[in-house]
Amino acid sequence: MNLSTGALVRRSGFAVVAVLGLAGLAAPVATVGIIAPPAQAAPVVRAVFTQPSLAIQGQARVGETATAQVGAWGVAPDSVTYEWLRDQATLVGNQNAYTFTDQDLGHVVTLRVTANKAGYDAMAVTAQTAGPVQTGLIRSIKAPAIKGIVRVGLKLSANHGTWSVPGLKYSYQWYRSGKAIKGATKKHYTIASKDTKKRIRVKVTAQHAGYDPMTLTTAPTRKVPKKPAWVSGKCMEGSVICIDKNTRELRWVVGGKVKLELDARFGCPGTDTRNGVFSVYKKSANWVSTLYHSAMPFSMFFSGGQAVHYSSDFHARGYAGCSHGCVNIRDYNGLKKLFKQVKIGTKVVVYYGKKN
Repeated sequence: MNLSTGALVRRSGFAVVAVLGLAGLAAPVATVGIIAPPAQAAPVVRAVFTQPSLAIQGQARVGETATAQVGAWGVAPDSVTYEWLRDQATLVGNQNAYTFTDQDLGHVVTLRVTANKAGYDAMAVTAQTAGPVQTGLIRSIKAPAIKGIVRVGLKLSANHGTWSVPGLKYSYQWYRSGKAIKGATKKHYTIASKDTKKRIRVKVTAQHAGYDPMTLTTAPTRKVPKKPAWVSGKCMEGSVICIDKNTRELRWVVGGKVKLELDARFGCPGTDTRNGVFSVYKKSANWVSTLYHSAMPFSMFFSGGQAVHYSSDFHARGYAGCSHGCVNIRDYNGLKKLFKQVKIGTKVVVYYGKKN
């Protein structure tokens, strides 16, 4: 290098600059400097969540709801996302809870939960149902029942009841004293002469896609009588509660026509139910006996302390028992229906009618 020209010299990545005095100067002046390369930025280290536990709480059945049970992330995430995946492919839900549908039947459902937070790497944890989703269970909330008057030639109707699953389809099979009646598979059934002295039931089956069918059978009707009901002439005008001790029935008669018939039980010897013509003077849907402290739902008082009311004992034991003078009814829903129609002042007739 020719230092007299002030040339720039590079060695091993550094620049060396030399400046010398010009000829004729008494002494040279020299300055030497080193230029460093640009500094490299240090890598950014992102924080990491603590991996939480994850479980699916609930039964893997159609109609059942499962919930995500997530442990601690170590630090609160800014956001958490939920993905319910059928066979790890099809997204079927994005909340912390999921209700299995009939489309999930036979498939495994996976839950993926992902946490996000500024400055943290996203973390995802997964869990699966214990096995393929099973068929759902249909549960009865209110049992099926038969509505109508039990007389030859009259029509009975099946009330399918109330169930836990909406949108059900129902099928019916009517029975005569325990034997299926051929062709009687509709909601309604007209009582035939061959049903005389027999009890009628109906079996109701509830069905829905993805669920096991559920079948319940109603309580039996009373025996179908041989002849039409004999109603006292005192019951033929207006609306009358007509109580026949011979046939052990209460009949709701409106304009001379029987609208409702209910099995009835009466007082024990010594506390007989009084015969005669009375009227309802007090009603109470939730009465409790002041003497015996027993519940008397849908009480309709007509003579002293005697009343028509529902009896759980009559419902359970039938005619094995008796009352303290009241008219016991064992059909809760039937009496509830009557209670709504009866007004204060409604006529009540208690008598011994003709046997069928």
